[in-house]
Amino acid sequence: MKQITIGGKLGRDAELKHVGGGSELCAFSVAVDHRVKTRGGWEKHTLWFDCALWGKRGEALAPHLMKGTSVTVTGDLGVNEFTRKNGEPGFSLTLKVDNLTLMGSKQDRQQAPPAAYPDTDHGATPSADYDNDDIPF
Repeated sequence: MKQITIGGKLGRDAELKHVGGGSELCAFSVAVDHRVKTRGGWEKHTLWFDCALWGKRGEALAPHLMKGTSVTVTGDLGVNEFTRKNGEPGFSLTLKVDNLTLMGSKQDRQQAPPAAYPDTDHGATPSADYDNDDIPF
């Protein structure tokens, strides 16, 4: 597997799935735009990544992963081959997520629950009112 980091926007709301053995799977897609130079100028293209975030982190983050949310994701890259409805072969890029960072403006962070974004208040005193199992990352 190849480890990569991508930055983009969620193309749909995350879907939380309960799979065998009591595991949780948070599935979502990320669109990454890039530009390609052509004879006529520059064209925008979009690459789609089907992402999977397993376990308690996925369960905790799923409600915050909504369509249009900007994220940076690091994980193992894979390729899923399939056959299209017209019989032609196709492929999709997959990412088994190791690390996810929600991006956005300060206003976005103020409106989100505190656990949704990394701690940016370095002068704050830690609170003992939480359990380590409740931390989504």
